[in-house]
Amino acid sequence: MKKVFFLILFLCVLVVNSFAKLVSQKYVSDDKLLKIETKISTSTLLGAIIPYEINLSYSEDILLNDFDIKETLSNFEIKSSYRSNIKKVAFSKYLNQKYYFFLIKFDIGQFIIKGLSINYKLKDKTLNYTLPDILITVNSLIDLNKDKLKDQKLGLIDIKNIENIFPFNIFLFFVIIFLIFFIGFIFYKYFYELKIKTLEKKLLPHQRAFFRLNKISSLNFKDNIEIKAFYIELSEILREYLETRYEIEILDKTTMEVYHTLLRAKFDKKEARSLRDLMSEMDLVKFAKYIPDNDIIKSHLDFVRSYVINTKKNPEENEKNEL
Repeated sequence: MKKVFFLILFLCVLVVNSFAKLVSQKYVSDDKLLKIETKISTSTLLGAIIPYEINLSYSEDILLNDFDIKETLSNFEIKSSYRSNIKKVAFSKYLNQKYYFFLIKFDIGQFIIKGLSINYKLKDKTLNYTLPDILITVNSLIDLNKDKLKDQKLGLIDIKNIENIFPFNIFLFFVIIFLIFFIGFIFYKYFYELKIKTLEKKLLPHQRAFFRLNKISSLNFKDNIEIKAFYIELSEILREYLETRYEIEILDKTTMEVYHTLLRAKFDKKEARSLRDLMSEMDLVKFAKYIPDNDIIKSHLDFVRSYVINTKKNPEENEKNEL
């Protein structure tokens, strides 16, 4: 949701600033391990939002160090920012990540976005690549109409001429389009999720678990981030099933707290230890850097599915609970 919002906002700001000079530059390091594209309006108005995009692609063979973007943008105020997830570029050995910034400046003149310095490691070597500086010109609203101010000693303009400073009609048109799509998206997402939640509430604990397990069982893992997300979801499915099936509170507890809760709920010790051990392995993926292979991932998924099948409520239990 946040990703979609920032992408739409970034596009709308670009459209609104379409009268400004948009500069796109591409850079490649000498060793071809880094590919960078930047997009920014180099000429803008006083107080206007300046969209700035950094599209960074880098080889899987290198370890990229964190870089200080705040120092690079120290001459500007950062109103908001967004960083996309790391994705693998199709049919290549490159990873890609995008950064979006919305800058603003309340001074007139020329200001520099300092060249971004990127440090990375290749085997035992530490390397660096620095982008060139970017010069941004911030213009006064009055300067855009200086031909009309020749006879005005104080440099003031009549209020009726302000409409010429900014393409208000274009701005209004795209704002309306943006609002229509944004509100439509919000309503669709709200009613869709409401419908799903309503259906899930009507399901028994094991039915809800199967519903969610079926959604993640067909996933193809392309990178470690997706594997981590899978284990976060699988862990939540198991915990939610245990909580709703046995009416115990464990969703927000640590693995050891869950284990002791199961023992207090009179679970068989062997069963409680098996669940504890599985959750501990899940924690290694969720919170550490452990990445299991596909066979182990499948075994964990099969364990949860089998456990739900073997412990689900039978019709007789449901009838007793309803009575």
